[in-house]
Amino acid sequence: MELERIPVDIDHCSKTYADGTRGLQPTSLHVEPGEVLALLGPSGCGKTTLLRLIAGLETLDAGGRILFGDQDVTHRPVEQRGVGMVFQSYALFPQMSVAANIGYGLRIRGASAAEERRAVGELVELTRLTGLESKRPGELSGGQRQRVALARAVAVRPRVLLLDEPLAALDAKLKESLREELAELLRRLHITPIHGRVNRIERTPESQARGVLTLGGMTLTCPPALSQSALLVRPEDIQIGPRQDGWGMARVEQRSFLGDRVQLRLSAAGIASTLLADVGRDAPYRNGDEVGIHIDPQRLMSTAEASA
Repeated sequence: MELERIPVDIDHCSKTYADGTRGLQPTSLHVEPGEVLALLGPSGCGKTTLLRLIAGLETLDAGGRILFGDQDVTHRPVEQRGVGMVFQSYALFPQMSVAANIGYGLRIRGASAAEERRAVGELVELTRLTGLESKRPGELSGGQRQRVALARAVAVRPRVLLLDEPLAALDAKLKESLREELAELLRRLHITPIHGRVNRIERTPESQARGVLTLGGMTLTCPPALSQSALLVRPEDIQIGPRQDGWGMARVEQRSFLGDRVQLRLSAAGIASTLLADVGRDAPYRNGDEVGIHIDPQRLMSTAEASA
């Protein structure tokens, strides 16, 4: 199952709500055909708003444009854009089977029963869901539900796939395995995906020259390939606990309960911006607490990796 590769262009897109709140500052970017682009930034900066503008779920301010290839889709309704979207909650239909969920988009678009069976069968095999076709979402693991949501999104052959933190609800071990599977599947389907949620850490020129990252009083030796001034790390790859040898210190500025986990916003010496860290739902840390912090250097990424 091969889909058309197209570039995506966002030209001076912004969003202002009726009460005057600015949901997204003027933004321009270009996504190459088949490129995986990650939107970076703290909570509230407009990442999800931009995804919703691309999908057609929000209307952008006057003066902006969105192009899929050579087609201007700025004023096209969502159903005419050819966009698939996978949400953090997956948004599966609980009363439908796996096969029915995957084929739903084709069915409402008038596809024949034979066409639907063929596409569903192909995607079930591709996403390793064989044998689960008659199961309902409640009978599946988190990883299986994620794959059903992805299969449903690509069944209608979207030109662009938007991923709004699709792995956020999974535990760290499952994220690790599914992240690689997802990247490989998107490459095989030739889909242009856009997603986000990662910490960006700026290094001082001295730290960059020494090949280290200084954070919260700890100094990490970076892999030789990471020579950029800015490095990336995912929230689930930041370890939090009592301070140990080789660890740094950070302060909890905000604690957010997200159902299966808690997200901490941290400040630490040596960095200008705060960091997001994911911990278990029973983690005892509260606003104002001083906590130990550590990052495995092998979990650090270059800014180039976010769009490759």
